[in-house]
Amino acid sequence: MIPFTSTTFRFPDLVAPSAWVEHVPFMFWLVDALRPRRFVELGTHTGVSYCAACQAIELLHLSCSSYAIDTWKGDEHAGFYGEEIYSALAAYHAQKYAAFSSLVRSTFDEAVSHFEDESIDLLHIDGLHSYEAVRHDFVTWRSKLTQNAIVLFHDTNVRERDFGVFRFWSEVSEGRPHFEFLHGHGLGVLALGENYPKAVEALFAADRHESGTEAVRAAFAYLGQAVAQRDNAARSAEQAQAQLARSREEWRQQVEQRDSEIAALTVEREKIRAVAQAFESANTKLAAKNDEIVALEQTVTRALELADTNLAARDNSIAMLERQVQDRDHQMIALKREMELVRISRVWRYRSLLRRLASFPDRMAFYLGRPIVPRALYHLESVTPGKQATEWTVTGDDPQLELLWSGSLPLAPGHYRLTLRGPADAETFADTRLYIDSGRGYNEVERIDLRFHSNGGGLAETIFPLYAQAAKLRFDPSDRSRQITIDHARLRKVGRLEYYARLIARLALRHLKSPSALRRSAKRAANILREGGLSGFAATLRSAEARGALGSITYEGWIALNDTPTEDDISDLRRRLAELKVKPLISVLMPVYDTPEGLLREAIESVRAQIYQNWELCIADDCSTKPHMRLILNDYAKRDPRIKIVLREENGHISRASNSALELVTGEWVAMLDHDDVLRPHALAEVALELDRHPDSELIYSDEDKIDSEGRRYDPCFKPDFSRELFRSQNYLNHLTLHRAENIRAVGGWRSGFEGSQDYDLNLRIFERIDARKIRHIPKVLYHWRAVEGSTALDGSQKNYAHMAGLRALEEHVERMRLPARVEEAPGTPYYRLRFSVPEPQPLVSLVIPTRDKVDLLRNCVNSIREKTTYGNYEILVVDNGSVEQETLAYFSDLKKAENIRVLRYDKPFNYSAINNFGVLNAKGSIIGLINNDIEVISPDWLTEMVSWAIQPDIGCVGAKLYYADDTIQHAGVIVGVGGVAGHSHKYFPRHHPGYFARLKVLQNLSAVTAACLLIRKNVFEEVGGLNEVDLTVAFNDVDLCLKAQEAGYLNVWTPYAELYHLESISRGAEDAPEKVERFKNEINFMKEEWKKVIERDPFYSPNLTKAREDFSLS
Repeated sequence: MIPFTSTTFRFPDLVAPSAWVEHVPFMFWLVDALRPRRFVELGTHTGVSYCAACQAIELLHLSCSSYAIDTWKGDEHAGFYGEEIYSALAAYHAQKYAAFSSLVRSTFDEAVSHFEDESIDLLHIDGLHSYEAVRHDFVTWRSKLTQNAIVLFHDTNVRERDFGVFRFWSEVSEGRPHFEFLHGHGLGVLALGENYPKAVEALFAADRHESGTEAVRAAFAYLGQAVAQRDNAARSAEQAQAQLARSREEWRQQVEQRDSEIAALTVEREKIRAVAQAFESANTKLAAKNDEIVALEQTVTRALELADTNLAARDNSIAMLERQVQDRDHQMIALKREMELVRISRVWRYRSLLRRLASFPDRMAFYLGRPIVPRALYHLESVTPGKQATEWTVTGDDPQLELLWSGSLPLAPGHYRLTLRGPADAETFADTRLYIDSGRGYNEVERIDLRFHSNGGGLAETIFPLYAQAAKLRFDPSDRSRQITIDHARLRKVGRLEYYARLIARLALRHLKSPSALRRSAKRAANILREGGLSGFAATLRSAEARGALGSITYEGWIALNDTPTEDDISDLRRRLAELKVKPLISVLMPVYDTPEGLLREAIESVRAQIYQNWELCIADDCSTKPHMRLILNDYAKRDPRIKIVLREENGHISRASNSALELVTGEWVAMLDHDDVLRPHALAEVALELDRHPDSELIYSDEDKIDSEGRRYDPCFKPDFSRELFRSQNYLNHLTLHRAENIRAVGGWRSGFEGSQDYDLNLRIFERIDARKIRHIPKVLYHWRAVEGSTALDGSQKNYAHMAGLRALEEHVERMRLPARVEEAPGTPYYRLRFSVPEPQPLVSLVIPTRDKVDLLRNCVNSIREKTTYGNYEILVVDNGSVEQETLAYFSDLKKAENIRVLRYDKPFNYSAINNFGVLNAKGSIIGLINNDIEVISPDWLTEMVSWAIQPDIGCVGAKLYYADDTIQHAGVIVGVGGVAGHSHKYFPRHHPGYFARLKVLQNLSAVTAACLLIRKNVFEEVGGLNEVDLTVAFNDVDLCLKAQEAGYLNVWTPYAELYHLESISRGAEDAPEKVERFKNEINFMKEEWKKVIERDPFYSPNLTKAREDFSLS
């Protein structure tokens, strides 16, 4: 064990935000143990590591000269920074260490010539972290090192952003004494010679023993964390003090502002009082004028009377009046000239300019940027109540903030930049949604999925479009967040030129590392400008933004890229349709009742607009009361012979109306269309092509989305291929669904009494008589479901009777199929659950738990199984893979005393597949449970639930719902192809989140589930060859097992009703050793070769959803 001195336990005098903080105790120890005569550091930045060494040198009174060499300008890995970093360090250094230390401001290559050969005892290399740069620095300075020098390399444990220290470290440390710390981004300690002080020798000796390595690493990691935690606490205190000071200053300013407002109001009140007095005075004068007018009227009357008797006198009076009028005209002309002179004078123009300037701030505020105040609406609790909140704790599944700005002006259409400042980077605001209130309240149609970009310094920004005026904005952070912090927020309108300039800049930045790609993009841009002009170039930029090159894709962007057929697409579709040998007649069946005129016409026209022409529209009017119904239907029937109508004489609701329409059907296939919904123009064409590819199909369904009253599309439902268990949980087939007409007639059509779920009832009855392998899914949006008031498209809860009808339909389905199960409502959702019974006596389950030491994990796992599990007939097989710790061996001795627990010894190198296969070989049960040793039971009936599925004859593997310790999703099934090979569905989602279309809440078939908790019948396990212990010793063996079971004809099931905690891979440690990395590559290559087809297209996922993430976002 290495010796520690008191120097090691000191706290540093200088601390700054840096991963090096966690290595300060080791620097103290190393300087004390090595006692160098000359210390040089290449790359100092804020000086945390260098000042730690200087502090130890000064404390120990060593005769050591020290040199920090840096340009203090930054680089692409450390980031670029200003002069203030060097100035702060230089001032601190001059006061503390100038007697023996120097800051050398130059490049490393410039400085090397100033040092004589074999003069440096301790060298720290921490400059640019690329492989080439680190190697160059070591080679350049190698001759300056003494024979027994020590070299430190920082960031040996970083594998991102072109960091290459780890690669050079693996090369240079080969065959030399060395030691590597993994915390604080990793620190490599390299010895160049053989003779060192005993303490240093002990450090390198520890690296030759695994237990010694772990002990030394743990000790210094603990000390480093203590330093970092103390620094964090000090910084938090400083921030709190600063925040308090800011709050006091803001309060003082508010008080001063209020005082100013009161003073201004007082002045205004006096002005109003003066105006009132002037008004009273004017009234008095007006009364006097009225008296004058009365007197004048009397005078005029008398004059007229005199005029009647004396014409000459009247003529004289008229002439005199005309002269007076002429005089007044001259006066008016003179006044107009004077007014024109005033208008063109400087004073007038300056006052006009001032009036315009006074209104300028209000008009330009959004262009220059104005502060935004976030106000919590729902599921957020302020961490600092009583103050203007900047930090909130998330208390529910749907946190919401309203963004407030000063003034009453709405936001005008255009592009806006939203900048947020908090302690974290842009990832804090991942999966954020912005809801727009343009006068209709917040709604899903006016929703924008934001993608923030980090600008450094805690700043994150995003640019989003507004297509209409916005009265309000609602900001919904990710429901996976636990804490939301927004110190400051600012909104600024982005001009068109700036918007496009930003798009161009971001696209260019993506190609900076590839000059050839940059040249190709520039050439393509030039071609677009030449052929399409500025408008074409702008459209291309917007398209790049929608594809996600500049942010996450919205549904509008997805539509533009993937679901907007061009004229060429339509021509190609028509060509392929013309080549079809068989063109089946497709009957579109549509029951109608009092449909609004516009929606009815739109539904009918969507059928008439079909590219595929061989169709008939069979409409049954269910005795509508509105007069326009018959007029419209009769008119269309006259215009198009393919439109057939039946007018029912009494209202029988949708099931009877559907059967009436069915009587009109002459086609081989029947498609259902609701009376206010819309078919895509290519919908029936895609169906015809699918039938050409699979002529034996029995049922076809497609993807769908919703459409509002203004024709805007939203909320797409991208479905998996047929999943029986998901189908029995919810009618996810929904729209568009087509059946063979003979199948509908064979089951008796639609049944009365199941209104609201009449289609689900029909689908269940038809499913019972067909081969499920002949159910085809077209992964394209072919149907728009109308969201109107009272529709389940708008809110499923509006038709609770539909849910209950669906429950009865499923109950009758279970009875007809004679399934040993009962139907229940799925907890917390408007869907269903099938609960299978377990026979008596219960089948024996063998729970195989591989382990190696880590006794606390194993004990917790075994205890939770024994104490919480209500299923009675099980045995536990602990397969020990070389445990050596006495506490673990003692625990094994205790376990052997239990009646249903066995401990099996497997003394071979770690091979997860082989260990589990060994356990299964020794299992007595007919059902095998593969269980990780870091599993903890949550739901007592977990094993009962999983066994009830595992015993079904056509079921292969059964998986559970697993959580991390913080109650976020660790496993909700495996999606093959995500992340390259496979990924966990809904990873990191909150525990109670419903998931994508409630898939976290319902049973479903999946291609694979994790073996952290997996049940399978022993005969099935053996039939498919167990786990692959040759090609998949560690990773993906469970995915391979599930895919082999699926290939053999079994269905894999994931159930959300078996809940457990899983501390993933905590007992096995990191996978960063070179041999492990190589092994992992080989396992990936094997999976890509063996399961290429499923990786490309997992049938239980959608090709329209991303493979880059595990959150079911758009592709």
